[in-house]
Amino acid sequence: MHRGLGFANTLVLLTSSWFVAQSVRDVRNGAKARGARLILGAIFCGLCFCVIKVFDYRASVYAGITLNTNEFYTLYFMLTGIHLVHVIIGTGVLVYMYALVSKRPVKTKKDIVALESGGVFWHLIDILWVFLFALFYLMV
Repeated sequence: MHRGLGFANTLVLLTSSWFVAQSVRDVRNGAKARGARLILGAIFCGLCFCVIKVFDYRASVYAGITLNTNEFYTLYFMLTGIHLVHVIIGTGVLVYMYALVSKRPVKTKKDIVALESGGVFWHLIDILWVFLFALFYLMV
């Protein structure tokens, strides 16, 4: 595990959550175009997280650390891997949010609920990473 890569991923996800929060606020206030651009920024951050995580895994494997090294690394790879899957799913949710915002007016309560729900899911992914980062990168 490389602390620098873990820290970079933390910054990427915190930035993406800020983008999502601002986007939902902007769309609710009628600034749909700015909201759509912010969602694109969050999508980019989600993709960056995935790329950085792959490099982090690669560095661990090259250092001889695998799932079978010991119980700690088994948990590390399993929990961060499950989180990575959720980031991929969450990025898909962000793509849906972008499609919702960019295609038509967002005025109905159903559209706003969809945007806010997607935002909450993304924030959940973010906060889970903060705990995983503290557990695996700072405690070691």
